Amino acid sequence: WRGARLTPEERHIADSVHAQYRAAEGQNVFGGYGRSGLTPAMRRIEAQLDHGQLAPDTERYALRDANVFRRQLASLVARYPGHPAEDLAYRIPDTIRYAYIFDTDRYTDGTWQVHRRLKTHGFELEERHNGWAGGDRQGIRSRWRDPAHNLPFEVQFHTPDSWETQLQGHASAIPAPRECAEITDYRREEPFG
Repeated sequence: WRGARLTPEERHIADSVHAQYRAAEGQNVFGGYGRSGLTPAMRRIEAQLDHGQLAPDTERYALRDANVFRRQLASLVARYPGHPAEDLAYRIPDTIRYAYIFDTDRYTDGTWQVHRRLKTHGFELEERHNGWAGGDRQGIRSRWRDPAHNLPFEVQFHTPDSWETQLQGHASAIPAPRECAEITDYRREEPFG
């Protein structure tokens, strides 16, 4: 992993924390879902939306692969050598991630509607970045905390074009949705070096 390595103890931490994320995501050992977990909650929110939907194959891609999680942790351990690996493992926000897709003319209203629904479900907004102002990652990315499991997760907001661009992995000039500038960046203050 570009020179980054995990010790056996750090690998054990990675596997233990990833197992907690797996439990929070909600898929059972048979590959199905009940009522508990983040993915069922995201599906309930989707069902309440006036417009828009979760990205295709959400259940397949919601939980980051365990090996990718280990690689991300190894990178953080190398970057922050004085911080405990366990603390760093809990700071990987996109281990569980979702994307809601809205048509351009419904994007801003849909994004706010999902925010309200997430808060109604008890999730806490920690961070939001509006990438429509420029850069190579168009869309809005937000980090939320699941208080039931005390884990962060990511929710992205896209148009069909920005989602397709992300899947292709390259930057493209996509017109910003109307009024999306009103969705400002946000960061809850928290102590961390």
